Amino acid sequence: GCLPLSFLPCAQLTVALPFALTFSGTENGLADKDGKGTGFTMADAYSGNRVTLDGPATSAVRGYEPSRLTVASGKLGILTNKGISITGINNQINALGVGFDASQGSFTIETALVNPYKGTNDEQAGIWYGLNDKTFLRLAINNNRVVLRREINDASPLASDLIDVNRRNTASISGLDKKTVRLRMLVNPATATVEAFYSVDGTNFINVGEAYPVKGLSIEGMGITTGQAYAGVFGTYRNGATAVTYTFDDFSISPQGAVINHPPVASLVASQDAPVGTAFRFTLADTTFRDADQDVLTLSASLTDGSALPSWLSFDAASRTFSGTPLSAAVYPVRLTATDGKSPAVSTEFTITASAV
Repeated sequence: GCLPLSFLPCAQLTVALPFALTFSGTENGLADKDGKGTGFTMADAYSGNRVTLDGPATSAVRGYEPSRLTVASGKLGILTNKGISITGINNQINALGVGFDASQGSFTIETALVNPYKGTNDEQAGIWYGLNDKTFLRLAINNNRVVLRREINDASPLASDLIDVNRRNTASISGLDKKTVRLRMLVNPATATVEAFYSVDGTNFINVGEAYPVKGLSIEGMGITTGQAYAGVFGTYRNGATAVTYTFDDFSISPQGAVINHPPVASLVASQDAPVGTAFRFTLADTTFRDADQDVLTLSASLTDGSALPSWLSFDAASRTFSGTPLSAAVYPVRLTATDGKSPAVSTEFTITASAV
C-alpha cells in the first residue's frame, strides 16, 4: 500500500478528471465499516498528536477509521472524531480524499451535505483540498455558517473579517441545518485565487465572500496547483461533548468549462401502512428525487435485497404511485431508485407494512 495514506498502491491514489462519486457502495477505494467502497482512495495522515478520546490508530493508515464510516442509500455518513487539522494541531481523522493533477487549469470541487449538524462547539464538515494537513484550503459548514479558510505551513492567523486574508465567512444562515447544502470551491491557478459558494436548492449559488471587498482568497505560494494535490471531505465534532454524524450526498472534481452533470438527490420517504384486504395506494411526492440539471429521471422500485416487489404490489413510474391489495400480514422493505441516464443511480428506502385488520 501507499502508507500512511492508503492501503492501495500509490499509483491508484490519483484519479483522472472529471471525477465523481455517488456513494453507491460499489465505487471501490477505502471501505466503510461494512466493507462497502467509499470511492475515496486515501485518508490524510495527520502529523500531530492524536486526541486521546479518539483512541489509538487501528491500522498503519493512521488517519483512517472505517468503523466510523457508513455508505448507505447513496450517501456517506462520517461519525466524527474530535481531531481537526488547524494551526499545527493536526489530528484530523477520516479526512478522505483522492489525488489528482491540479496543474491543468481551473477546476471546481463540490459536495452536498444533508441536514448538516448545527452546534456551538466548532462541529463542522465539508471539503478539504491541498497538500497535507499543514497546507490546505477548507470549505466547511460550522454552526449554520459557511466558512472558507486557508492555511499555509500550519499558519492561518485570523483578522477582522473584512480584511482577513485567510478566511471568508458568511453570517448565520437560518435553517441551514434543515437543508441539503451544496458546497462548491472554484480554484483558478491562472489568477492564483479560490472562491467558495453554497446553494440550498442545487441551482442558485451564493458566494461565501459576498460581503467582502475581495470575494475570494489568494492561493499564491501555496504550491497546490503545480502538480499532485488531494481533495475530499471531512468532519469533526471538535470541542463538542458528543460525536455527531455528517451525511454527504455526493462528491466531484471537475475541470472548469467541462459539462458537469449533477446526479439526482434523494429525499427520505415515510413508512407506509397497508391494511390486509384493503386497497392500498401511495403516490410519492414529486420532490422525492431532485435533479439540479432538470434531467428527466427514470424511476424503478424493488425490495431492498434487489428482488421484485410482491405480486400484490405494483409501481407505476409515470405517476410515482404504488398500488395493490395485500393478502396477508408482512413487512416489505422497499428500495426506490432514480437515474438521469448519465450518473450512477441513486436510491432511497422505506417500509410498507401489510398489517392485519
